[in-house]
Amino acid sequence: MVTVRDVADEAQVSTATVSRVLNGRSDVDKAMAHRVGKAVEKLRYRPNPLGRALRKQRSDILSVLVSDIENPFFTAVIRGVEDVALANGKSVWLCNTGEDVEREETYIRTALEHQVSGVVVASTSASRSDLGPLLDADIPVVLVDRVADLHPELDSVLVDNEEGARFVTHHLVSRGYDRVACIAGPNDVSTAERRVRGYLTALQELGRSPDTSRIAQDDYTPEGGRRAAERLFAHEQPPDAVFVAAARMAIGVLEAARKHGLVIGRDLALATFDDEPWTSLVTPSITVVRQPTHELGRLAAEAILRPRDRDSETVHACLPCELLIRASTPAVD
Repeated sequence: MVTVRDVADEAQVSTATVSRVLNGRSDVDKAMAHRVGKAVEKLRYRPNPLGRALRKQRSDILSVLVSDIENPFFTAVIRGVEDVALANGKSVWLCNTGEDVEREETYIRTALEHQVSGVVVASTSASRSDLGPLLDADIPVVLVDRVADLHPELDSVLVDNEEGARFVTHHLVSRGYDRVACIAGPNDVSTAERRVRGYLTALQELGRSPDTSRIAQDDYTPEGGRRAAERLFAHEQPPDAVFVAAARMAIGVLEAARKHGLVIGRDLALATFDDEPWTSLVTPSITVVRQPTHELGRLAAEAILRPRDRDSETVHACLPCELLIRASTPAVD
């Protein structure tokens, strides 16, 4: 393995000079820096990242904790984080918590052990996710997409979930549907809670008495969506329209509808959060609430990297959604 001493011997300078050049110090003579650069190139020297982390007390890694890496929503968010990280000389370390608080705690410990530069977190649980160990170690933490009730002091970059749910519920009622149901994620996830709240708020605004039996909550997965839809379809008066809080769940709703012989756009109107590619390719195309996914990741990474001190104000960014009306929610004849 090539060391700093090898580079210094080749360039005929001190190891301290080599270190100053590698760290981008501006007080190094240009000719000397050129000699060091040639030696680095000739010897194919690569800095030891663990050694650099020990010297700096931080690695050049941003850790990103998300609940489901198979979810295209999080893929796009991660891309936004990555674009900013790479532009600032950082690498991204992706951790899939699988909606499991214990796995989340494991990744938090790993982030501490590797002295990461910061952590972007889509919290597994609104009430149980504990990011305190990171804060105790003075590691910057930013919440993305989801909040953590234990840490209201943290910077956050969210989407206006309640407003998006209001938009789509108003849309379904305005199209003439009487029995509008809601399929949402788990109770302990903030996005699910706020989308249910937006659905209920819209019904109240429209003079309709909310019926909690038309709300079904389950996992943010196709299987969760299918189970929730089955419960709604078993209702004495099954829904004529369904607002689904995530496109991953909507896949399961489509499966359940097919099983029951329901044709989307004829027997059942369907709208969902997330403009995943498949939603515009199926027939009929699906009405969606589009989220600014890449922007979420970009702003979260910028928040992690911003200079801060004790007097820095907490940043809470809340981005708007966009309703895209398609063929799955036609007006009732």
